[in-house]
Amino acid sequence: MSRRWHYSPLVTLMFMIPLVSFYSFALDLYIPLLPEIQKEMGASRVLMQYTNSLFMLFCGLGQLCFGPLSDRYGRKPILLMSCSILVASNITCAFSSQIYTLLVGRILQAIGACGCHLTAFATIRDIFPEEKKSTEMFSYLNISNSLSAIFAPSIGSFLGSFFSWHAIFYAQFTTSFLTFIYCFISFQETSTRQNHKSFGVMQIIQNYLTIFFHVNYQVYTLPAACGMATFFSYYCVSPYLYQEVLGFDTLSFGLLYGTCGITFFIGSYICGLAVARAGILPNLIFGLVLHQLGCVGVLLSFFCFDTLSIVTLHSSVIVLIFGSAFMIGTGIGGTMAPFASMAGAAFAMISCYKFLVADLSGDLVIHFYDGTPLSMGFLCLGFNLLCCLVLFLFHHKLQRAKETKVGKMVRAMDQTGDQIL
Repeated sequence: MSRRWHYSPLVTLMFMIPLVSFYSFALDLYIPLLPEIQKEMGASRVLMQYTNSLFMLFCGLGQLCFGPLSDRYGRKPILLMSCSILVASNITCAFSSQIYTLLVGRILQAIGACGCHLTAFATIRDIFPEEKKSTEMFSYLNISNSLSAIFAPSIGSFLGSFFSWHAIFYAQFTTSFLTFIYCFISFQETSTRQNHKSFGVMQIIQNYLTIFFHVNYQVYTLPAACGMATFFSYYCVSPYLYQEVLGFDTLSFGLLYGTCGITFFIGSYICGLAVARAGILPNLIFGLVLHQLGCVGVLLSFFCFDTLSIVTLHSSVIVLIFGSAFMIGTGIGGTMAPFASMAGAAFAMISCYKFLVADLSGDLVIHFYDGTPLSMGFLCLGFNLLCCLVLFLFHHKLQRAKETKVGKMVRAMDQTGDQIL
């Protein structure tokens, strides 16, 4: 563990989970209230969709700015700046009366959320330089996204019913403001900041090119992006498929959606345990196999029955999400392993890839949506097969992180049970 960080692994997780969950809560609190906001603002469905698609787009692009900034100036300044942007963005959204003001607020919200998200993962890479341990922690951090999927839609519906849709942004303003205060007081810097002379445009571009052309980035980031695209595709399609086609009411849909969050929670936790024991690559393959089985099940739920089977469909979605949890956790850990000296830039490239692929996948799934799960099933299966092909062709070239003295110490402590998660 980094000498700059004095918290235990468990406390570290409790510290980081709110930071990585800002973006997922911003999506999941918001989604059940879309029809209400659309009606009040008199906006078209296309403009309302932009409030989600632009959010994902700027979550991805913002990583490319915050990554090198966090490597140069440290994690804490970027974290505090991101929290400040979040505070301002939630106030903007809460007081919006026109769709274009809301769009601006959502873009700012995405920028602030992605800065917090990147800072948390880069900090974990600083603290735990040993490959298996950092991947284990990355998997545990993914739990926060599953918690959002479990609880946030119900919370958003409750706030919208008893108050108004503005309340969800007041709630996010409060949490981001309190997070800013807590981080200002308690967050400890972990980055070994680069020399100022190396922080030029050409150096940044060189770092990004080094990461982009590295075999680990090309092989491991694709399944991580595929896993995230799967969840976002389901996020986009499921309200229409479950409520309009299958006839579920809002409450029933929320419960079904919550089971996917629970699945992602369990998958991320098991992935963390499994990686610590078996390593990254075997668990990535396991995740890809499960994901492929889920894709086939989604397609069979339509093709093998006279009417769409909810039992086959949702059980297949559960398998999809469980496999996605393994793909995201192992994908992030495998990519980050060789980049200890520029963890911020590396995670920026990973997150940009994930968010942009998820954004594109969501748009494609909605564009080809025909009242069936076929668009989601075929898209996810295509991504899965591409991941398998790339992994098959280049797995022998993958690089592991160089184990430092700190890494050996961490591994030894893990073996003796001195560290508790």
